Amino acid sequence: LAMAAMAARLLLVLTMAAAAFAGRVGEGNAPASQNWRRGKIRAALLERIPSIPPLAFQVTPLYFEANNTENRAATTPHLLQFKGRGDDYCAMMEPLKDRLFEEHGVRIRCFEVWQDTKNLELLRIFDNGRCGGVPFFYNKRTKRWICGATTYDNLRKWALDEMCDPFLAPRELIEKQQNEQGEMQKNIQQFVQKIKATAREKMGLSVDDDEDD
Repeated sequence: LAMAAMAARLLLVLTMAAAAFAGRVGEGNAPASQNWRRGKIRAALLERIPSIPPLAFQVTPLYFEANNTENRAATTPHLLQFKGRGDDYCAMMEPLKDRLFEEHGVRIRCFEVWQDTKNLELLRIFDNGRCGGVPFFYNKRTKRWICGATTYDNLRKWALDEMCDPFLAPRELIEKQQNEQGEMQKNIQQFVQKIKATAREKMGLSVDDDEDD
């Protein structure tokens, strides 16, 4: 509407300029009284032309910039994942992300941080010391986040702007870690027993002597 009004005003100005030019051409042969009347008419018409605001031509760039901002916001996902190439925990989340897209049409924007220093700096900003590893999920809309691999239900809640658990590992991962810890403890106990046996041999003690002590 502003552009149409400006175009109409410009057209009116051009029309008046053409009429004034034609009037000046005929002023040499016209009587003085007729020239006086023409001058009065031109002055009256020019007074009716509304003045153009000084900032009228700055409106278009401002509206254009606002529209660009809205378009970028509409096409930029608010769901972020920071991952490391070759990381097993990140690989565990890939099937869950595919399922999330198939069921809810949700895409997650991914940033590789192990080989990209800019993405690593971005991770430090969003992480803010809360996780310190990958995968790290961050929802820019709700400010909620998930540290590490998680369950599909927890990931779905996070992606749909619902309450989620920031530290909820999958059951199979917990069982795997427990088994690994049990195996590690077993290896440590065996290592300690081996050291004790070696020490007894060097001291010339038998198993019965050690038990008596």
